Amino acid sequence: MSEYLSTKEIHDGLLDLLKFFDQFCQKHNLTYFLAGGTLLGAIRHKGFIPWDDDADIIMPREDYNKLISLSLELPAYLELKALEIDNKWEYAFAKINDTRTYIDDDYRVAQHGLFLDIFPIDSAPENKYTQKYLVKRMKMLDVFRGAQSKKKFKPEEKFIFIKKIISKYAKSKGANYFAVKMNQLANSTNKRYANSKFKGVCVSTIYGVREFLPTSTFSEVTYVEFEDTTLSIPKDYKTYLESLYGDYMQLPPLEKQKGDHYKIKRY
Repeated sequence: MSEYLSTKEIHDGLLDLLKFFDQFCQKHNLTYFLAGGTLLGAIRHKGFIPWDDDADIIMPREDYNKLISLSLELPAYLELKALEIDNKWEYAFAKINDTRTYIDDDYRVAQHGLFLDIFPIDSAPENKYTQKYLVKRMKMLDVFRGAQSKKKFKPEEKFIFIKKIISKYAKSKGANYFAVKMNQLANSTNKRYANSKFKGVCVSTIYGVREFLPTSTFSEVTYVEFEDTTLSIPKDYKTYLESLYGDYMQLPPLEKQKGDHYKIKRY
C-alpha cells in the first residue's frame, strides 16, 4: 500500500504545479500572484514555509474567469475544478488538481489530490462595517459548506454538538449548494462595488476584513525567488503581508510550526 507523501514530496509536487502554472499564465497573458502562506514563504524563506503543505494563488476576477475558460488546455494529468465547469464542485474557488494523487484523510472527504488553490480577487466595499457584514455572511455559508464534507469531528474541536446539527442540514443540501451561494455573493459584490478603492478575496474568510486592501496593492506584478525558480507576487507585497500577518518576518512559536492539511497519496 502506498505511503502518505512527505512534506518534501508535497513541496516537490507543488513546485512542479507552480512552475507549470506560471508558464501557462505567461502563455495566455494572465495575471496571478502568490498569496497567503505561499507569498509569506516566498518573502521570508525564498520558497515554501518549511512546515507548510499547500499553495495559494490569487487572480483578478477577469483573469480567473479566463483561466477557467482555458481548462481544456491543461495536460491530461491535471484538471481545473471550478463551479463554472463542474456542477458537483464543492468549493467557491478553483483548484488545479494533480489526478495522479488522491486524498486519504480520516476527517474530511475531498474531491482532489495534490492541488493549487486559486482564488478570485473581487472588488469590495470601502466601509469597514459593510466589509464585516460581508465576511459574516460568507463565513456562515462556508460553515455549512464545510460541514457537509466532514467524515467525523476531531476530538479537540469545539461545539461538536452544534456542528453535528449543522452537518445534518448541510448534508441535506450538499456542499455545492452553499459553494454556489458563496460564489454568487462574491460576484454580486464585485459588480456592486466595481468602482470601489478596495479589493480582496471574498470567497475565503480565514483572514476576515484583513483580506480587503487598497486596489493599488494588486495593481503591479513583480517576480521573486521561490525555491529554484521565480514566481509572481504583488509589487506591494508588504501591505498585503502586514495586513494578514502583522510582523510577517517573525517566526511563529515552535508548537505552531506544523501543517494541518490533507493526507495525500499517489495512485
